[in-house]
Amino acid sequence: MGVDAFVPADQVPGDLVRDAGSGAGGLRINVGFDRQALGKIEGAPTAADPVDARREAYLAYELARRPDVDHVMLGEEAVRFMYPRGRGRHDQDVDVIARVNRTDLIVGDAKGEHFGRALVEQLPHSTFVLKSRGFNVVEGVVVALQPRTIIASWAMDHEHREWRQVGIQLPGIDPAAITNVNPNHPGDRRFVYLLDPGFHAVHNPTGLLIEPGVRFPLLRTHIHAPRLGDHHHMAPGVWSYIHPFTIPTTIARVRIGFVR
Repeated sequence: MGVDAFVPADQVPGDLVRDAGSGAGGLRINVGFDRQALGKIEGAPTAADPVDARREAYLAYELARRPDVDHVMLGEEAVRFMYPRGRGRHDQDVDVIARVNRTDLIVGDAKGEHFGRALVEQLPHSTFVLKSRGFNVVEGVVVALQPRTIIASWAMDHEHREWRQVGIQLPGIDPAAITNVNPNHPGDRRFVYLLDPGFHAVHNPTGLLIEPGVRFPLLRTHIHAPRLGDHHHMAPGVWSYIHPFTIPTTIARVRIGFVR
């Protein structure tokens, strides 16, 4: 049994984007693929790598398909919305901003294999900027590549279960230790645990978990870290009971989806 059995991943539609043409370079949204949803999107992917750009476009598309979303800003359009007085794109900025109404926003970021930086840096920093402009961030969404390794509870027999690595076996990983840092707040076998160095660098161990078999599941965590640190990034926290992961200083929960 591999990662697919626990963490579903979408295939990014090939017709979602097209070449910009006319020597402009890069990719653009192909509105004809789904005019009703893609017509809500303003902007284009900014990643230089076409594979990364397709993930950015897919995140924008996922948000645009939602009936509660009125308008989606992608790439430079999202940056212009955050900084109306002008500022070049920075790696702390999210890739996508979706408007639910005049004041409520959803922030989203597309990543490769390592999604932790979005949780620690892009989502908190961009939320801080938007809050300072009077907006209310109500949700965060991250799209990343399907993980190659997860930690899951494995049935050894009818009476015994063990925490094990599923997928590529990483050296130096102790599944039992990762899921049971504090005996007062043990791992929950209903969930699978995610590993990510970008999040691990701040919170050791990661303490991130999702419900298996669910597309774009709610991200949960053991880590209580409600404050911002330097550069408006997530500050280190403490191991606690399992609860929904929220962007620091908000009650905005985060969902994470995976693609191939």
